[in-house]
Amino acid sequence: MKKNVIIIDDEEEIRETLGRIFKKKLKDMDVEIFVHSSALSALDQIKALPDVALVITDVKMPEMSGLEMIEKLRDEGYRFKIICITGAPDRDEQEVELLLAESNAILEKESNFKATEIIPKPIDVMQLIEQSKEYLK
Repeated sequence: MKKNVIIIDDEEEIRETLGRIFKKKLKDMDVEIFVHSSALSALDQIKALPDVALVITDVKMPEMSGLEMIEKLRDEGYRFKIICITGAPDRDEQEVELLLAESNAILEKESNFKATEIIPKPIDVMQLIEQSKEYLK
């Protein structure tokens, strides 16, 4: 069964570039890549897809932030891996780290789930690809 990867960023250039690079670099893996401009549209697709393995999301977005989306997903019982990408300094990064620590504490009790992580902008795309490959094994 294909594993699904969801990429969410409100910045079109980042979203489309990541989508293209992921499709190229992960073509030998049994994955399908979906890109979204908002957390709300991604949530709808996540609920409809049978096997989401990884979500890569921006933190700061209009309508619903990446943090709000993560809280909603965890509250609804989703346990796939999530990588946050953020250009938001200081306060937002501290909020992300706190949320991830709380998420990880819960998840570690339930499974051997490896932590969600934060990758700062500008994105080191090769680091993101390599980390994603590890998560998708």
